[in-house]
Amino acid sequence: MPSSIAVGNNAFDNYLKVALLPRNERGAVFSKFSNEEKATFIKVNLALQLAKRVNLTFEQKEFILDTISKVSADIYDKSDAAKAQRSLQIGMETEGKAVKLFPYKELGDFIEPLMSNKDNEVALLQKYQKLLKNGDWTRKKNR
Repeated sequence: MPSSIAVGNNAFDNYLKVALLPRNERGAVFSKFSNEEKATFIKVNLALQLAKRVNLTFEQKEFILDTISKVSADIYDKSDAAKAQRSLQIGMETEGKAVKLFPYKELGDFIEPLMSNKDNEVALLQKYQKLLKNGDWTRKKNR
């Protein structure tokens, strides 16, 4: 698993910190994250979208996995105009693909993750964290 979404860092905690807030407060907290934390938030969001949607098409799965691999701290780096322009272009291309692949009602989960409903993601992530904290023995025992 890539280190940016590996267990043991603040990825899940940061995701929950933002997702548990009212929608109108999420942007302010997200904006205080470092560029790496912002990228990790987006990766966690995308991974959760993949995990909660069991009936995705091959193209939808590939889109999510490809997007996860492209997200990096660099896309939030606004110190270099050329880098910022390239990030904007990649973002627009990604959004265009999402619009073609997903029903309108699901697009917010991919192109506006700070504004979409996070109840399902929070519940799934909290369940996963609980399993991790209990260790392998407890997980096997509960199967």
